[in-house]
Parts: sequence; C-alpha cells; structure tokens
Amino acid sequence: MDLISQCINYLVSAMTGDTASFVCKCAGTAGSIMFAFCNLPTIMKIMKTKSVKDVSLMFIIMSLLGNICCATYVFQDNLARGGWQLPLYLNYGMALTLCIILLRLWFKYK
Repeated sequence: MDLISQCINYLVSAMTGDTASFVCKCAGTAGSIMFAFCNLPTIMKIMKTKSVKDVSLMFIIMSLLGNICCATYVFQDNLARGGWQLPLYLNYGMALTLCIILLRLWFKYK
C-alpha cells in the first residue's frame, strides 16, 4: 500500500472510532508533527547566523541516537503486532533528517 492510501486509511479509521480514540489520534499526530520539526528553528538560526557556538554536539548526537533507537523499537513492535503507526514513522523520519542536517551544519560552522 502506498503512503497516501495509508494516510487516508489512518484518518478514516480515526474518524470512524469513538470520540476519545479520534481525539487521542489527533493529539498523537499533532505531537508527532511538533517533535518532527522541533529542530527546524535551530537549523534556520544556524543558517542565518552561520554560527553554532550555542549548539551542543552532544545534544545533536543524543537526538540522533534517540530517534534511531525509538524508530527501531516502533518498527519492530509494529512488525510483531501487524499494525503500523504512520505518525510515528513520519516523526522519526523527519526528525532523523533534521538531526543529520543539524549535524552537518554543526561541522560546517564549527
């Protein structure tokens, strides 16, 4: 199944369940989006100032490793259960991408 149809199926299943389930899925999706993009303001500031003096390399490394570990756990858990949590995959995929960009910028401007 392609990504778009998975998204549509996820939203349809959320809307056809009870209200609490719908609210929880919306909150989870919103949280995943916020976590996925939380490094974006830092990246934008680094690109604007061309400085990483206030950005910790350990923060970047821990974020990168934490996202890899959590993504691995969620993937294995979903594989065992047979279900897929699309918002989490989007979260970890985008967060990993932004962490890699942040790491490259850190080494570029250090």
